[in-house]
Amino acid sequence: MKISGVTKLTYYAKGSRGLVYTGMFKGDKVGIKVRNPESRASLTLAKEASILQRVNEIGIGNKFVRLGKGYVMYVFAEGVHMDNWVKTASPTSIKRVYKNLFLQCYKMDRLGLNKEEMLRPYTNVIITKGNLPVLIDFERAHFSEYPKNVTQFASYVIAKSGFSLTKKKKLYKLSSEYKKNPSKKLFDELVKKSLN
Repeated sequence: MKISGVTKLTYYAKGSRGLVYTGMFKGDKVGIKVRNPESRASLTLAKEASILQRVNEIGIGNKFVRLGKGYVMYVFAEGVHMDNWVKTASPTSIKRVYKNLFLQCYKMDRLGLNKEEMLRPYTNVIITKGNLPVLIDFERAHFSEYPKNVTQFASYVIAKSGFSLTKKKKLYKLSSEYKKNPSKKLFDELVKKSLN
């Protein structure tokens, strides 16, 4: 595969819907996603490019570069998948990253975008230098009247916590209240109690 202006094009990974390559473009390392020919699932690159541009506007995701014929290009997030990162990270660093991710989820909720993967954010979150989380893979994302990024991520955090069953039930109830009334006040309370 050749793409105009891209050098050092290298195969990187295979997902259920797409294949990812890396390369250099105008001094930046970029990721280039193309459709996985073995996949039966649909992959609309134009849709993913559009969503990536929207979330970029609120400071989320890999920086969009361009949509080409049969591919979408973005600045590559160099780092470690969150499922590997948490194995060696300190409790303080984990809380800081979780708080950042809660805020990104809240922004997406406000945008009306449902990412669909925050219940199991193992490989679609990259932890970059300085322990900054970057959300990747927006191929399943879609706009919804009732987005559930915050409640999905809260379920993940609560399940991974060492809280008592009683506290977990209270947090799930608070998460349910936020789902019915996604106010900033309930969001702040849910984040604070989930991380302490």
